[in-house]
Order: sequence, then structure tokens, then C-alpha cells
Amino acid sequence: MKRITLSNGLAVVLEGMPHMRSAAVGVFIKCGSGWEDRANNGISHFIEHLLFKGTHTRTARDISQQADELGGSLNAYTAEECICVHLKVLAEDTLAALDLVSDIVCHPAFDEEDIENEKKVILEEIVVTNDNPEDAAQELMMSGMFPHSPVGMPVLGSEENVEGFTRKDIADFYNKSFVADRMVLSIAGSFDEAAVTAWLESSPFAELEAGEQPAVITLENPIVGGFFKQERDIGQLQLVAGYPAVSRYDDDLYAFVLLAGVLAGDGSSRLFRRLREENGLVYGVDASIAEYSHMGVLVINTGFSAENAGTVQDIIKEEIKDITANGVTPQELLRAKRNMMIALELECEGTMSTMSNNGKRVLFGFDEPLESIKARYEAVTNEDIIRSAARAFSAKEKQAVALVGDCEAIEDFGLLDI
Repeated sequence: MKRITLSNGLAVVLEGMPHMRSAAVGVFIKCGSGWEDRANNGISHFIEHLLFKGTHTRTARDISQQADELGGSLNAYTAEECICVHLKVLAEDTLAALDLVSDIVCHPAFDEEDIENEKKVILEEIVVTNDNPEDAAQELMMSGMFPHSPVGMPVLGSEENVEGFTRKDIADFYNKSFVADRMVLSIAGSFDEAAVTAWLESSPFAELEAGEQPAVITLENPIVGGFFKQERDIGQLQLVAGYPAVSRYDDDLYAFVLLAGVLAGDGSSRLFRRLREENGLVYGVDASIAEYSHMGVLVINTGFSAENAGTVQDIIKEEIKDITANGVTPQELLRAKRNMMIALELECEGTMSTMSNNGKRVLFGFDEPLESIKARYEAVTNEDIIRSAARAFSAKEKQAVALVGDCEAIEDFGLLDI
């Protein structure tokens, strides 16, 4: 991986993969709901949508047609701490991809008519998200766990906010956020490095204002746990439970990831085996770590019939209690580590995954070589797992459990037996 810094401070990450036939281009902007407040929640996501509605020289149709003509997959996403615009093309079309992506990111038109039309699109997206029980339970858990933090607000924002955004609101937030110091351009695949470097010198990226880094997000208020439910007439109960974890910079992150893997990371994990394989109570169950710059959340996610709620609750309680007291077996730890080693290696095989990993690591100041990351996972011991489990599961008042479905009669669904 090669890193270049343009004169305005914009970071460029290049990873040549000459054996590939494609190249992936991605722009990562340190902008998302984590830097919003109640009044403008959803504006980052709104801007992401508007980037595709036209620039000073391209219409929305031009953008989509040119991406299609390149045969590329042009897309974007907004998260709590990042907006990413990405495009994958054949190797020979790398400069054309850069020209298109740079225009989208650096020269959005923010036409008034497009703004009003896109409001309707995003309102439909909010409805779609709310109609999905898993998404609804996830938002219910996060908003309940972090009621005083931007992380607890939905990335899409509220219907009221979306309807009220003006062109000035959008332009002001864009001008503050889409600056060189908050941006990383990542390219991975087969491309002409000399040609790309020459293009960068006079590119739209080089013309961006330097700007400044956003304020560091902090968790000023404590986590607020509780039981949060939403009654719906659907076939299952959807459960999403959240527990305190660590930030992406914490040395215990690697133990937390392995802990989640042993709990419900694959077909051999404890909860998958007991809930599905041995008792047929669920179709799927998952545990993962949502990591942010200032904190993290260990999330357990599954769905089940209402009549099985008590049994599911008891099994999850038992496994959390056991792993907090005793940790994991040597075989479980070895398997979890090997799964991570394989996942990390396989991520290096694709241009998109390599581009994405490089871009996010540089954006968040975590530019660590793969071998070093692997060594951190290999160094995790059972004592580290027990310590991490204690940090996650030691306080009932910090667990946030959300249920969506036929849950009117359920008064509590705590999963900690401590």
C-alpha cells in the first residue's frame, strides 16, 4: 500500500494488484450522523443521495449513463462516521472512473427541484426501513441505549427533518464536511500508478479547501439501558440486544470480536448450536461488534416465535453467564482465531474489499499492516475473553434489549443472569 498526500492535505491510498482485471475507486468522507444533532439529523445521508442528482457539468442521467457505459457498479452509503462513494470498473477505465467520482463528490449542484424530489425518495426509504422488523429493532435498541448521543439517532433522520431541509442547510453542511482534511481517496486493483498520480495533481480533489478535522465524538452521557418493545402483527419476535463494547482503537477490540464469534459468529458457535441445531428455536442468530471512534456495542440479533421467547431467553442467559465466568474452550478460541485469519486473508483478494479496508483505516487513523492485525488476534487469551465479557455483561442497567413483534404481554426480556 502506498500513501500520497496532496498539497491541500487530502490523503490518497494506492494498492496495486496487477493480477486483477479491475480497479475499485472509493472516496471516504468523515461525515455522518455521528456529527449531527437533533435539528439536522439525517442531513449527511441526504447529501449522499444528492451527490448522484447532478453536478455543474453532469445531469443525474449523465452520471448513471456514464457509470453504466463503464460497466461499473457506482454506489454510496452513509454510516455514523463515514460517507463513502465507490465505483468498480475494468482496469483500463480507472481514469474515467476517477473523473466521474471526483465530479460527483466535489461539484454537486444541489438543484432545488432535485432536493424536493429526493425528499420523497428518502421518506420512502424511511418507511421501508421502519417496515423491516430487524432494522426497526436495531434502531430501537440504539436509540434506547444512547438517547443523548448522536450514535443513537437514525442515519436516515426523521421524516420531519427530511421534509424541512433547505438548500442552504445542505450546502452549509456539505461545505464544512467535504474538505480535504476529512477525505481519503482509495484505489485498489490493476491501474497505471504514474497516470493516476499525474491526474491527481490537477484533479477536482486537489482543488478542495483544506478545511479541518471534525470535533472528536465523545460519549458525554452514560449508556442508558432498558427494555424497549414495539408491538407489531408479524410472525416472529425480532430481538436485538446491545451491550457495552470498546472503540476501534482499544486493545481489547480483538478479544471482543473473538468473543462475539464464539457466541454467535458461525455454525459452530454456542448460540447457533443451542438455539437452532439442538432446539430448532430460531432460523439464524448473530453476534457482532459495532465499533466506533469513541465506543462500541456488542450486538446479539435473532428472531423467534413468541411461544418460544422464554426458552430462547433462558438459553442466551446461560451462555452469557458461562462465558463471563469461564471464558471459552481452547478449541473455541482456536476456531475463532482461524476464522478471523481466513476472513482477513480473503478480504485481500478483492479490489473492492481492499479499497474499502485501506480507505477506512486511513480515514480513522488506524493504518496498521495486515500482519500486525493478525498478530493482535493471535495474541488473545482466554483471560482476555473473560475480561471482555465482564466489561460487556457485568451491569444489567447497561444492557439495551429491543423486541419487535407480538410482545405486548412481555414485561421484560433481560439476558443477564447476574
